[in-house]
Amino acid sequence: MTDEELMLAVSKGDQSAYQTLVSQHLNAISHYAFRLLGNRKDTEDICQEVFLKLWTNASKWQPEKAKLTTWLHRITHNLCIDYLRKHGRTHTSDTLDIGAAEHLLE
Repeated sequence: MTDEELMLAVSKGDQSAYQTLVSQHLNAISHYAFRLLGNRKDTEDICQEVFLKLWTNASKWQPEKAKLTTWLHRITHNLCIDYLRKHGRTHTSDTLDIGAAEHLLE
C-alpha cells in the first residue's frame, strides 16, 4: 500500500495501517529528532508525540501539498523546536539551520 492509502486507512482507525506507517518511518524520524536534540530519551519522547499526532491528525494530511515524509519531518522539527525552547536548550553545533545551509551553497 502507498503512504496515501495507509493514511486513509489510519484516518478511519485502522491500527494495522498505523503500525505499518510507524515501522516504515520511525527510523528516519528518530534520526532526525536525535540530530536536533542530541539525547536518546528526549528523542524517544518526541517520536511518541510525532506518531500520536499522525494517529490523531491523519485526516488533516493533504497529499497534494506534501509527501508524508515531509509532513512527518515538519511535525518532528516543530516538536523539537518547542521542546528546546521549553527546556532552554540550544541546537547542537553540528546541526545547521536550513537557511544557513542554503546561504553556504550560494
